[in-house]
Amino acid sequence: MKPVNYFVLLSFSLLFLNPVFSQDQTTLGATAGVNFSKINLDETNSAVGYYAGLRSQIPIKGKFSLVSNLIYSLKNWQFEPFPPNEPAGTMNHHYLDLQVLGNYALNQSISIGAGIEAGTLLKTKREPDADLFEDIYEKGDFSILAGISYRILKSTRIDVRYLHGISYLFKGNLTDANGNDLGEFKEGNFRVIQIGLSTDIIKCKKGEPKKV
Repeated sequence: MKPVNYFVLLSFSLLFLNPVFSQDQTTLGATAGVNFSKINLDETNSAVGYYAGLRSQIPIKGKFSLVSNLIYSLKNWQFEPFPPNEPAGTMNHHYLDLQVLGNYALNQSISIGAGIEAGTLLKTKREPDADLFEDIYEKGDFSILAGISYRILKSTRIDVRYLHGISYLFKGNLTDANGNDLGEFKEGNFRVIQIGLSTDIIKCKKGEPKKV
């Protein structure tokens, strides 16, 4: 990951710790849930992962606010036997993801939002493992996302989001049997549905933190 990307990630993460961006009430909490993910390649199927991390919500004006999620996320997919003597299995991708959404409250219970997700790949794990497996995956991952939240308690809500990958899982150059360059290939985008819970732990007003 390039230093400039670390800087951007750190800058957005500071939103979790600094309540003075707004004179209204800012919240800091936690979020966790399930990932239902797949990639848009033939002979692959969806798989179930998870995510967990921090959440902040910073009011902007009226019914608009900025929501940020900094999460550890397992996105995965199942593959068919390839080559024929290798069994089918699951490819697991572990990411540190930053989600930033513009949020609009329809009423006191329901809000909708849309935004972007930028992530860095921490590790991959193939199940079952194989001697020929190589970590060929791109380290950066980017998606656009949209979702809806429903408040079930004073400080707890159900979140449903859809993530549509706009970056490729793997890139490279194709060559023929003689080593001649056949051009670049780009393959694989994630499609993820996230369903989970988020809860507010600390509420801050005018820079004065208060536990929920």
